[in-house]
Amino acid sequence: MNKKFTEFFKGLGFSINNNNAYGTQNGYEVNVNVAMMDNVSPLRMHITCYTTDDQKSEISRLLTAAAVRYLRFSFTEYGLMIGLNDFTVGKLIQRMPQINSTVFGILEQCGAKGLGWCPICGAQSDSCRPFETEGMSISIDSECVMGINARISGENEAFAQAPGHYGRGFLGALLGGLAGVVLAAVLFYVGYVSSLSALVAVIAGAVLYQKFGGKRDKVMVIILAATSIVCMLSTVAGFYIFSAAMGAAEAGLEISALNAFQLCMQDADFSRGFYADLLMMLLFSILGVVFQIVSLSRGIKRPEQIK
Repeated sequence: MNKKFTEFFKGLGFSINNNNAYGTQNGYEVNVNVAMMDNVSPLRMHITCYTTDDQKSEISRLLTAAAVRYLRFSFTEYGLMIGLNDFTVGKLIQRMPQINSTVFGILEQCGAKGLGWCPICGAQSDSCRPFETEGMSISIDSECVMGINARISGENEAFAQAPGHYGRGFLGALLGGLAGVVLAAVLFYVGYVSSLSALVAVIAGAVLYQKFGGKRDKVMVIILAATSIVCMLSTVAGFYIFSAAMGAAEAGLEISALNAFQLCMQDADFSRGFYADLLMMLLFSILGVVFQIVSLSRGIKRPEQIK
């Protein structure tokens, strides 16, 4: 964790573990995560609390009205997640006391239940203790944890038993790949090779994969990645085959497009250009695919039981 953040949260009595901090503040359990590479909310604070739907609406209204600079918020199954940012770490830390006062003041004003209350059922319980879930330590009533784990186990089992429909999914991925092919062909024609076309292929493919009934699992990621890369490389091959066919037609040769391509590949400059463009497209496609696949991989992760 950043040294300044470490000093600040240690001053509040929090325990520090790498980029995470854990402690209590204003009668609420708080988990902190620092991700300096996150340009939107490098500092995230999760406040464990139980709130009703009406309380959530009022908290949202008051937090929005407070207009705290660079503050983002959302409700989780276990409480309230706050995302914070500023131009520098020092500036953010200077604002932290006021931010904490505003946020915790609103929670208290709206009656959000903190320490000693289960964030799941909202009941006061002496059996609440910290459990590890979603990378945080959340104090939950033991009976609620048993119920949550049973639900997660049932959902994961049902998902594992559900049919994959990979054939349908592949058709959707292929249609998405064709969308990327169209963009890649246009860019390639004007002299550009970009990872944008691979991104389009994966994004469109992922949407259509699921629309066609494909299962959101690891196989989906593999199919999308392979289909997108093959489609991108096919664009280069198709462009060169078409160019060879046009050249043969202009020369008055009555041969197939594939034979024309094979003939042109005997020319050193033509073959050198083909392999160079193919390699360039492969590299850019891998970049585009990896960028999007990382996001997809997170999205398909099944919920894990609370420990």
